[in-house]
Amino acid sequence: MCRNARWTLRLIILTLAFPTFGGLLSGCLTCFGACDALPNATKMVAYSGGDGAIYFNIPAGINYRRAELVGITIHRVDVGHAIPYWGVSKRGYTDQGKPASEGQDLPWPLRYGQTGPLTEINSQPKAIENGTYRIEGVVWLYSEKGKEFFDLFGHFRYENGVVHDYSID
Repeated sequence: MCRNARWTLRLIILTLAFPTFGGLLSGCLTCFGACDALPNATKMVAYSGGDGAIYFNIPAGINYRRAELVGITIHRVDVGHAIPYWGVSKRGYTDQGKPASEGQDLPWPLRYGQTGPLTEINSQPKAIENGTYRIEGVVWLYSEKGKEFFDLFGHFRYENGVVHDYSID
């Protein structure tokens, strides 16, 4: 299996495993006071920038000093099945085997197709066409309370160069 396929598979498993098992086990874990170990989930915001690019950001109201992207995938979902349009994940270590530092994080908001020094491209960015897209991602947010794990999710519609929020209930 090629390296990009392995990373894609890991990201998909990670993205699906936490909400699935977290939802199933949340009732049991409350008995043991371990709910803090489950990831938080929050809607990711997508919007059109003044430069015509598409940006993704953590919603206002969540306070953090550093956001460390673990991975993000964008899929087109209005064509009968999900088609990957872009996916990246971040390696935790440099090529020299040193842990990643804050200076190696991708800057927020994330720009569609953006890469950085420690990112692995899981799906090369495709040209965005009119349609509906799903956002899935995982991020560590650092604040004065410490480090918290967040699952990011959302949908957006792209129409003639403009991004619109698209909530699916």
